[in-house]
Amino acid sequence: MIRHSLHSRPIPSREKTGWRTLVPSLVQAMVFLLFSLLVSAPMHAATYYVDSTSGNDANPGTSETLPWKSIERVNRCRFLPADSILLKRGGVWFEELTVASSGTADNPILFSSYGSGPNKPVIDGGFTRTYCINVNDRDNLHFRDLHLTRSARDGLRGWGADHITVEDVTVEQAKRNNVYFGNSHNLKVRRCQSRYAGSGHGIYIDAGSRDALVEHCVFAGNKKAGVKFNCGDGSVRVPRPVIRYNLLHDNDWCGIDDYASLDALFCHNVFWNNGGYGIRMMWDGTEDPQHLRSSQNARIYNNTILTRHYAGGIRAYADTTGHAIRNNIIDGRDSRSGALLEIDSRASATVDYNGYHAGGIVGPLFLWHGAPYSRLADWQAVSKQDAHSLLADPRFNDPAGRDYSLGAGSPCIDAGIPVGLTQDFLLSPVPSGERPDMGAFERRDSAVLGAPRNLRLVSLP
Repeated sequence: MIRHSLHSRPIPSREKTGWRTLVPSLVQAMVFLLFSLLVSAPMHAATYYVDSTSGNDANPGTSETLPWKSIERVNRCRFLPADSILLKRGGVWFEELTVASSGTADNPILFSSYGSGPNKPVIDGGFTRTYCINVNDRDNLHFRDLHLTRSARDGLRGWGADHITVEDVTVEQAKRNNVYFGNSHNLKVRRCQSRYAGSGHGIYIDAGSRDALVEHCVFAGNKKAGVKFNCGDGSVRVPRPVIRYNLLHDNDWCGIDDYASLDALFCHNVFWNNGGYGIRMMWDGTEDPQHLRSSQNARIYNNTILTRHYAGGIRAYADTTGHAIRNNIIDGRDSRSGALLEIDSRASATVDYNGYHAGGIVGPLFLWHGAPYSRLADWQAVSKQDAHSLLADPRFNDPAGRDYSLGAGSPCIDAGIPVGLTQDFLLSPVPSGERPDMGAFERRDSAVLGAPRNLRLVSLP
């Protein structure tokens, strides 16, 4: 309106109107311009410091010299987008962090650490606090460089949350699940360690959640699965999760236990010494013509799976359909029984370009609709699958030392098929040769790409 009044007609001359008519309009325009600048200016971010040893909740908390002391003081504060709440490294809080504020897409609220020293700040539930961190109907939050332990239920719990990022966080010894998200969207979990969950899973992604990315994490020693997807009452699945570049080992159940995903991508993960299957696409046992209670359309590419004792490699249960299983290495060298691959009746999958190794398995290597097969040729003839797959030792560089990269002369080199992936477990280019390799690691020419990184994967202490 002001701009229109100034420019839609000629400005009156000084002689005809005088400055008294013009000045109010100019003042209004200046006020409007100033208001616009204030609205569009970057939000001022505040940083709050919390020190469990020398802090004081009566302090303002806005400097390292005058920090708060307790998480309870943090819980009482309403934060603004772009604010940071930093816990001092080496500190321990026997409390529960309940997040009461949301950030924005451009300005998330950060919970992280400050100070020096090797130890992350620890939130210890002492098996009496329900959660170490509880996020209920909050959005645009970033958790980084924290250590959560001994919650009475879940270590980090999110419900109805959106755009949550969790990076470089260690979560362990939760009585139930180390990490739980339900009805939550746009999740990113990176470079985290989730271990020793007491009765549940390393990470549990429940019904109604969607678009979860889990990468570069370690899931180890958990009572059930490393990664779990669930459909709840069967009314809502978990669309489009991406699980890649992770280590999943020594879990009592499966590495990935999938009851509910839709259009998932599981790629370039490494599995060993899990008590169940490396990857299990599951249903809940209910007759389900619409397939709402089962995994659907999973893309399972370039994983390296070492089976254990009586556990299997990959299994597609009844009523799980539309899967694509390609470029994986499934190795039974640590097993006594348990098939490398099982496709149940009423399940469907396209399976090809995989590398199998019988190792120590005594018994069938493959199960097709319940029927056992010990020879790859018999499996191929009956199932009409795996036309380009192979049964041979993949010749890992040092399997005893948990180095599952491909050694020189491995039959898995250049034996895969392009599936749209451009990086391997170590983020090296794919392919490095004429075609992609099988498994999680692309063979590297050290003369061209430099010395390989240390691939020795460390087991639990």
